[in-house]
Amino acid sequence: MQKTDVVIIGAGLSGLYSAMLLKQNKVPYLLLEAKHSVGGRITSTKDSCESDVGFDLGPTWIFPHQQKIQHFANDIGIALFQQYIQGDALFQRPNSINPERFSGAGGMPLLRVKGGMSTVVTKLLEQIDKDYLRTNHKVYGLKRLNDKWQVSVDNNGQEHTYESTHIILALPPRMITRHLSVDKWASDQLVAELNSSQTWMSAQAKFVVSYKKPFWRENGLSGQAFSQVVPLVEMHDASLQEHGDYALFGFIGLDAQQRKHYSEDQLKTACLQQLCFFYGDVAKDYQDCEIKDWAKDQFVASPLDCTEPSKHPSFNTAKYSTNMKNQHLYFAGSEFSTSEPGYLEGAIQATEAAISQLLDNL
Repeated sequence: MQKTDVVIIGAGLSGLYSAMLLKQNKVPYLLLEAKHSVGGRITSTKDSCESDVGFDLGPTWIFPHQQKIQHFANDIGIALFQQYIQGDALFQRPNSINPERFSGAGGMPLLRVKGGMSTVVTKLLEQIDKDYLRTNHKVYGLKRLNDKWQVSVDNNGQEHTYESTHIILALPPRMITRHLSVDKWASDQLVAELNSSQTWMSAQAKFVVSYKKPFWRENGLSGQAFSQVVPLVEMHDASLQEHGDYALFGFIGLDAQQRKHYSEDQLKTACLQQLCFFYGDVAKDYQDCEIKDWAKDQFVASPLDCTEPSKHPSFNTAKYSTNMKNQHLYFAGSEFSTSEPGYLEGAIQATEAAISQLLDNL
């Protein structure tokens, strides 16, 4: 049985940032991730050009008021740029023959990560001890025994057990109840509250398509388009920098249950046809396209997430703070943020709060 001071479960933004902060404070840790890759909901598709960066399939934007994530980006050497919104927007009504064009897309000046959000993951991996990162390590059991935590893991069919004094849960609430045997360590009240908190955007699907040239910009368009017709209901410029790595992305308006009736190829074809409605046949000349259906990811979306109307998560962490401190247990997932739950900003805030509590509890 391997022993360490802290086990972090989940290697998304919160888990990776937790590992970085623990390393800075010289606290031994082990970071466990169920998937073969890290990043959590920060997921990208590789560009078909020579660039090794990828287009965002998960979170894309940083809002102007979200200062923690902006400071964090600066600290680890991440460059930000403004979302491209210059030019007109397009709109599609049911049964319309041509899109309507509206001058000035406008909107608040959202920020993007140069090179895509996957750059954040790459930078964080440079900041942690990779020797203490375990991918393909699915935690299926968690229990308290003699004031220690025992963590049971399935690694490609091989079982391992780890022991630690502290546990950081860098996961959404419903993933905790779904995977971590909460009946062995959590109260009924805590389990109920965890189950009531949605995983933000977990039932959504996103379409991304890359192009050699930004034909929409060349025609005075912003890349913003809105539709009352499915599949795509909202579209934006998804280019990875101000001038280069050009792409468009859109949110698919079919819900998780409706999407089950279509293959991925059918959805891709329908999305491309809709882009041709907006931009003409030039939209057919793409480099690569991909759909990410988050509802199919068992480590992101729960069955409840896929059937309920979408709403922002809310979790009263303070209610359980004393009991969690006594158990040496800390919630670091974005949905546990007291200010920006579900967002990248929330992941930074919740992680910093969790690490602060842990350091005070050493």
